[in-house]
Amino acid sequence: MLRMSNVELRATVRRGHRAGMKMRGLERNYNVSRQTVKKAKDSVWPEPREKLPPRPAALDPYSR
Repeated sequence: MLRMSNVELRATVRRGHRAGMKMRGLERNYNVSRQTVKKAKDSVWPEPREKLPPRPAALDPYSR
């Protein structure tokens, strides 16, 4: 099976929910957690990713 983007997956879950599928059925069909199904029902767009802290450069220990 082809992998869907996060936005496509959420749209598919919402369509299934509107069609009358139960949460547990959506979890099984799309192989996602209950939390993901709940978030997909509540919001059209996924939350933005968290910003990672800046990584130190490899030469930092040797700089003066």
